[in-house]
Amino acid sequence: MKKNILFLHSGGDQIRGTEFTLITVLKSLNREMFYPIVICDSDIFLAELTSLNIECHLRKFPEFMLEGSYVSFPLFQYIQAFRWLLSFCKKSKIDLLYANGGRPCQLSVPLKKIIKIPLICQFYHPAPKRYYYIWLVKLADKVFFPSKFTAHHSKYKANLEGKVIYLGIDNVEMYARKNKRECRYRSALGIDPDDVVFSQVGFVGEYKGVGLVIDAFEGVKKTNPDVKLLFIGEGPEKEKYLTIVRERGLTDSVFFLGYVDSVVEYFLHVVDVNILASNEEGLGLVLLQASACRLPNIGTNGTGIKETIIHNRTGFLFKENNKNELTGYMQRLASSNNLRSDMGLSGEEMVEKKFSEKNYINNINHEIYELMGSR
Repeated sequence: MKKNILFLHSGGDQIRGTEFTLITVLKSLNREMFYPIVICDSDIFLAELTSLNIECHLRKFPEFMLEGSYVSFPLFQYIQAFRWLLSFCKKSKIDLLYANGGRPCQLSVPLKKIIKIPLICQFYHPAPKRYYYIWLVKLADKVFFPSKFTAHHSKYKANLEGKVIYLGIDNVEMYARKNKRECRYRSALGIDPDDVVFSQVGFVGEYKGVGLVIDAFEGVKKTNPDVKLLFIGEGPEKEKYLTIVRERGLTDSVFFLGYVDSVVEYFLHVVDVNILASNEEGLGLVLLQASACRLPNIGTNGTGIKETIIHNRTGFLFKENNKNELTGYMQRLASSNNLRSDMGLSGEEMVEKKFSEKNYINNINHEIYELMGSR
């Protein structure tokens, strides 16, 4: 008899790392043994899941939170949401709850207590100590972390134990360089075939180090004029950075492409070097995507990023907020096609060994089978 698994996901208005990871899990489930159902709070993610023929429902996740002077205590909305979920779980005969992130645990933990079913929490990012308690993450039956850094941080902050399961990407079909680059992608952006193109993918904001990357790129361009920089993503501070680019006369070299459905085409046909200057990453999934496409990476030597880049082999790690180090590594890669090629090949090999989708799927499925087998 099939077991019904209810996945709960609370995210933003874009499909990013946590959404891609959940899709990977959903697509890998043995449908002869398990029937997945998803409850999410995003119209965009709902549409994506529907296109994959996965049963999904749109619901809000009221959140209790205390953040400095900000206090959120939506008791009435929480009770409504909880009652609906409780009724849904009983009606759908749910056998396992899977919280894709810490926040859904606020509703999932009381549910598991009442209907007496296990709860898995995939906890992606390090968080302030109070979040672990407010979200009730510590009461999940199993907690998975995407990196050793996130696991160590959670242990230190809240004495939260869990298992490190490295996220995986499709390095066989989607993120895999099989053919030569197609010139039309660069031509559409007004980029010459011989230009060296840097990219940073993700939220456009201060904690992602966008300003730092622009500063470093300006220095690189002085010695390597045929370079370009792409920011792929959206964020409320985008206009501020556009102004900085205009003031520095870099509008012909720095481009903000906004949100795109997939970065694959850019990694395969446009970008030469990928950067992640963030100070807050649970792992840095985009770095693995770039490595699978044979691109060298430059990342901050901290958080989970340092687990996705082998320094001097698949790319470079620079000290947090150190513009000079970042500039130096960018210059080295801009000046040497051989170095870019060697590091890209090493990155592809690293992903195959440590971060493949196959490995991730096997590990997650093993944990689910083990938990369900005990029932």
